[in-house]
Order: sequence, then structure tokens, then C-alpha cells
Amino acid sequence: MKKRNLTLILIHGFLATWRTWTKLKPYLMLRGFRVYSPSLPYKLVSIRPDPYESADYIYRYLSFKRIEGDVFLIGHSFGGLISKALLLRYGNVLPVRGVITLATPHMGVMWSKNIISSIYREIKGLQGNEFARFLKSSLHYIGRTFAYGSPIIDELNRAFHLKGVRFLLLGADKAGIGSLITPAGDGVVELESQVPRRFRELENVEHFIFYNVFHTEIQKIPQSRDLIHRFIVKNSAL
Repeated sequence: MKKRNLTLILIHGFLATWRTWTKLKPYLMLRGFRVYSPSLPYKLVSIRPDPYESADYIYRYLSFKRIEGDVFLIGHSFGGLISKALLLRYGNVLPVRGVITLATPHMGVMWSKNIISSIYREIKGLQGNEFARFLKSSLHYIGRTFAYGSPIIDELNRAFHLKGVRFLLLGADKAGIGSLITPAGDGVVELESQVPRRFRELENVEHFIFYNVFHTEIQKIPQSRDLIHRFIVKNSAL
């Protein structure tokens, strides 16, 4: 097995761990890539999901690792937002060549505002309650990170216009029960948010949609692994 002069960084999503990558990571390692898949602290992927705080944590993690050659960031769901935050904040020191996102809410999620408003109504009368204060703080972070078209979502999308970085957006569409939650989506994220039309036509953006695939399964199917591998090889100096 020939070692490749590349570093791949796999970033999991909301309410997840490094176990997200039990299929993709060994697939890429067997092809000679250096692969890191940090587990983010529970706080950063649950009660305080801030893309930039998560990016800071990953950068500190990487400072103890061997980074060689081009860097490719691969993020599932919220991990795709973290990938863009990492690129925007540390792209001047990390030689990022490409970003691959899987079922990432690039525009946010439509259901976020409704669910958060509903919870706020339920806890409105709990003034002075410690749990209510905790819940409001958590909802604040969840809302600002995932609400459709929020300022932080718009800011992160500046990453698509950085020179020298290519993107692969992989979307999933699951008919049936998932469509009751996210019409034309994968049960969690709307399809238009995963592969927004406003970015599909950019010269540095490629995209592909998998049908009948649920949100948590997109990184596990053989077709997505093959697409990711081809994208990395095509856009690096291998």
C-alpha cells in the first residue's frame, strides 16, 4: 500500500461521535491516506453547537498531529458547517485543497425556528428556574447555528468563494416518513439546504444527490465512498 502525501480530516455532526466514520475511515486508510477523525466534546455537538468553537477545538487537536501535503476536510451534517468554519479561520495555516460535505445544512434547517419557538412557549412561565435558563442558553446556540438563513449560516457560506478550494456537496433524499419532517429532504435536512442552487453553478463546486438514503446513512454507502475518493484524487497532486 503506497502512502499518499495527503491529510484527510473527518468531522462528525450534531449529537454524533467519531463512530460516524466506521465505514469511510478504513476505506480511505486502505487507500494510503493519512486520516484523522476527532471526537468533539459533547457540549460542542449538543447544548452549544458553535461551528467556530468546534473549529478551534479541531485545530488544537491537529496541532499535535502530523499534517503533510494537501488537506481535505470531510464533514457530515453539522460537521460540514464546522469544516467551513475551519477553512475560514485557519485556511491561512492549513493547506486546505478541498471540502466535502455530506447532508450538511448549508442554508440551515426550516424546522429549527418552529421547534425552538414551541419550546420557548412551553418554558415561558418557568422564570428563575435553573433548568429553564440552561435550556434557553442551549436553544440560543442551536437557533443561531441551524436556523434557516441565520447570520452565521450566511457568514460560513463565504467559504464557497475562497480561491483555490474545491467543494463536493453530497445530498440525500429519503422519500416516505422523512418527507413528513423535511419535504424533499433526508428526514433531517432539506435537500435544497444540502445542495443549494445558489452554489451549484460555481466553478469550484461539484454536487451529487443520492435518492432513498436517510441522513445518517449517506457516508456509509459504497457510492458516496467512491465519489469522495475520486474527488480527492482528481483535486490533489497525486
